[in-house]
Amino acid sequence: GMPYFIEETEKIRLSLFASWKFSPAALPQPPSQPSPAELTPKPGKNYSQWLAANCAPQRQEGFYRAIIQLPLGQLSAFQAEGIAAWMESEGLEEIRLGWDQNLLLPWVPFDRLHLLYSALGSLDISGSFPGSPLDPVSCPGISSCSQARLSTRSLASAIALRIKQRPDLQEAA
Repeated sequence: GMPYFIEETEKIRLSLFASWKFSPAALPQPPSQPSPAELTPKPGKNYSQWLAANCAPQRQEGFYRAIIQLPLGQLSAFQAEGIAAWMESEGLEEIRLGWDQNLLLPWVPFDRLHLLYSALGSLDISGSFPGSPLDPVSCPGISSCSQARLSTRSLASAIALRIKQRPDLQEAA
């Protein structure tokens, strides 16, 4: 084959790299991580309501199970990756999908529930109404089922929205 010729300027550039020394101090430093106090949600009605509605103690002392309410059973890839990242950061390995189209996360230490709530809030899935009329179960309907006559997700969404608009119906549920 034909020999490869390097121009003189490339030879000069290569000679500069040969004298370059690695220095970890020269690398950009990662941003500082927020303290746990900064990640703790402000005590308030929403967190208290979520804790009461979505979390329950396990038989094993100090551990809780948390329900992650998925609106109409839908979970985006971004949300799934966010949940997985939080679980990995906490050393949790188990998650369950319920018949009610929500997720159940067991083995969460009580003192980490506030961090889970914050993570779910940033993923827009920190709903506090699992198992209620505000958390309807639905199937895709006409988009995937030849027997369906309507889109049940649209109907379920409309019903949940109407109940949210009427506090008297929320109390009755």
